[in-house]
Amino acid sequence: MRLKVEDFSDQTRFRELIRLPFGEIVPFILDYLRRRTGVTLFFWSLILIQVGLAITIRLHISGFYELKRILLHSLLGLIIFPLLIIPVHELLHIIPYFLSGARKIRIGMDLNQYIFYVTAHRYVVTPNQFRIISICPFLIITIATIILIFFLLDEVDEHEAVVQGEEIMLKG
Repeated sequence: MRLKVEDFSDQTRFRELIRLPFGEIVPFILDYLRRRTGVTLFFWSLILIQVGLAITIRLHISGFYELKRILLHSLLGLIIFPLLIIPVHELLHIIPYFLSGARKIRIGMDLNQYIFYVTAHRYVVTPNQFRIISICPFLIITIATIILIFFLLDEVDEHEAVVQGEEIMLKG
């Protein structure tokens, strides 16, 4: 039987562990991101892999492009595009919510805390559903980013071959 929000008022079945005011969401999340758990270690490992790949690409292309162009693309890739992907990230939370049965799904934001969020109004999720809903956007965006990075590395290699071919033709 699926739990309802009203079920949680029964103190014989449930115990309130923490009451989190809406205005304290960011400190709560930051506290958990600093803890060393399997999930946070996995999260930070994937972040480090992405940063490592970004640095590797910049070093790989440094001989082919002006520093100004590399810095512009770094700004785009490390600041601008991550900000633009926030709506995509939030939309990706909707998929597992919907697949788990939620129908009154809402997207919102609180610019005072710099947060964007998706909620399913009066819908109770199980711990496993919560994990899937939470990790889904991160996994999809990370996998897509890694695939794009490797695709772009191939493009850089093709560009390198064309440039070298042009140099040979000009010298010949």
